[in-house]
Amino acid sequence: MGNDFTEALKQTFSFEGGYNPRDPSKYGIHQKTLDEWKRSHGLPLVDVRSINKNEARVIYKQQYYEKPGFNKLDPDLARQMFDYGVNMGVGTAIRSLQRIVGTPNDGIIGSHTLTKISEYTQKYGKTALINAVLDDRLLRAKTLASTYPNTYGKYLKTWERRIRKLRPKE
Repeated sequence: MGNDFTEALKQTFSFEGGYNPRDPSKYGIHQKTLDEWKRSHGLPLVDVRSINKNEARVIYKQQYYEKPGFNKLDPDLARQMFDYGVNMGVGTAIRSLQRIVGTPNDGIIGSHTLTKISEYTQKYGKTALINAVLDDRLLRAKTLASTYPNTYGKYLKTWERRIRKLRPKE
């Protein structure tokens, strides 16, 4: 599954560009995330503008792909979950998946969640699961934008476009 992460990262990098001064981040890595990662590795804190794609790759692989267990999933589902986690939070992404497959949403991809994912895909198919995850993600985006319009309203069209582009090709 080594190249699966590379594909997931390539997809997410197509949405997450350079430096964003409105919400200090670069390649989708926020300043707070970078600070936490640097501290946990005993490294000096730096401005997020200074990170390069390789450093973003390392952070994403460790914190957003392997740590949440997306590397245990089918590659197509893993790409979706990774992007969802980068965009709206890993815990949010996992709990969404768990609600869909009918397992307690504890935010952990363990053996029970993996079994439920397998049962769901056997019954409805992988594409149906991916579309259900994207539907839930879109609902979350719309809810955030309507509940907190001053904070999230400006992102809704971008989120909708991103989700549309992530839909599986039939």
